[in-house]
Amino acid sequence: MDIDIYVMDVNENGVVYFGYITKLDNKKENIEKYLGGEYKEIPLVKDIAIIVSKNQEKILVNRVFIRNDKERVFLHGKIICARKNGEEITSITPDDVNVIRKYLKPVFDLGENYVIGD
Repeated sequence: MDIDIYVMDVNENGVVYFGYITKLDNKKENIEKYLGGEYKEIPLVKDIAIIVSKNQEKILVNRVFIRNDKERVFLHGKIICARKNGEEITSITPDDVNVIRKYLKPVFDLGENYVIGD
C-alpha cells in the first residue's frame, strides 16, 4: 500500500537536501530497496519513527537527532520518517513535518568538523 513518507537525503559529496513528502509502498522489501538494504527504526516522538539503513559505516552524515536538547544521534544516508500504528508503517501528515524538522537538524561536514543547521 502506498503511504506518504518524509524523506531527507544527502548525496555522495555530502550535500544535504531539504526534506520532502513522497509516496512509497510500505512493504518491508520496498523500504529496504529504497534505503539500500536492511533498515532500523528509531522512535522520534510518539507515533513517528525515523527509518534508516542498518549499515551506517560508509554513508555520509545527513542529520542529527537532538533529544532532550542534549543527546545527539548522528544519522547517515537517506532518512525516512513515517507514522507508526503498532508494527505498521503508515502515512506521515503535513503537520508532522514541523515536528520532524524540530528534532532532525541537517549536518554540514566541513572536513574534521560538523556544523548543525536549522
